[in-house]
Amino acid sequence: MKSSDSVPETAEPLAKKSTWNTVVPFNREGELPPFFCVSGLGGNPMIFLHLSKLLGKNQPFYALQFRGVDGIMTPHNRVEDMAEEFLNDIRKVHPEGPYYLGGYSFGGLVAYEIIQRLLKNGDSVGGLVLIDTFIPHFSKLTLKKKLLTRLSNLIPTGSGYNIKKFSHRLRSHILQVKTQPDLSNTFKNRFDLVASCNHQAGVNYKPLQMKANVVFVKSALPVPPDRYGHKLPFHSISEWGNL
Repeated sequence: MKSSDSVPETAEPLAKKSTWNTVVPFNREGELPPFFCVSGLGGNPMIFLHLSKLLGKNQPFYALQFRGVDGIMTPHNRVEDMAEEFLNDIRKVHPEGPYYLGGYSFGGLVAYEIIQRLLKNGDSVGGLVLIDTFIPHFSKLTLKKKLLTRLSNLIPTGSGYNIKKFSHRLRSHILQVKTQPDLSNTFKNRFDLVASCNHQAGVNYKPLQMKANVVFVKSALPVPPDRYGHKLPFHSISEWGNL
């Protein structure tokens, strides 16, 4: 995602009032049940624009955008709070099931929590699509596995990896201790704030077992380690199978 990303005319906010709404519609038309998809770590829903077109005109498609992307609202730092807000806004668009949800990367965790809440409430759930979504068990790794993971991240990226990771953690701490976001922030600062809160929420989230139709989509392309230290091996199908 680049800071130059813009919102196309086909993706207008659902409500043009001053009240916050997390739903960004890409296609309101079609006879199929609507599909709601949660964006990734930084919260930019525009990553789904091409996907919404590929699914065709008969598939209503709505992206879910995190608080803080607008640079005004303070982001949530718990998956449960994100899911609650998303679910309230989803019901405004689609009051009754069946509900079909998806999520990319971190967004898959939030979609998983939304499905859990729907099932607990007795709503009809059609299915869940997890797109390269990691299991938040990284902090539970043994010291040996953590060291091996750090080493595997360091080899392809060089010595700058540790410096970059440390500087990001420091910046994340500074951003998260602020009680209100800075309205003068650039897009990158807003992205970093949302990404930092989402990353922390993902580390602390503990998904529970549930019975639902789930499709796991895993990228076949090698993905280099990012500043959070995650690598593709943690996006495992077998780990999700335990849930």
